[in-house]
Amino acid sequence: MKHASFEHRERKLAVQTLQARIQREIAFLTATAADLEKKEFLLDDAFESYERALRLELGLEQSETG
Repeated sequence: MKHASFEHRERKLAVQTLQARIQREIAFLTATAADLEKKEFLLDDAFESYERALRLELGLEQSETG
């Protein structure tokens, strides 16, 4: 009986360890996704600024009324 009880506690501890690891992975992936979203926004903004500056430099910018 002690052996079965020990195995049960061992399995329970293994499950808890796995659950903790999964929670850490979820937190990491959530933070990574947020970071990537921020970087994507910054890259889009930088590209649009560069494109706008290049169009102005080359005289390709259309007038607002056009």
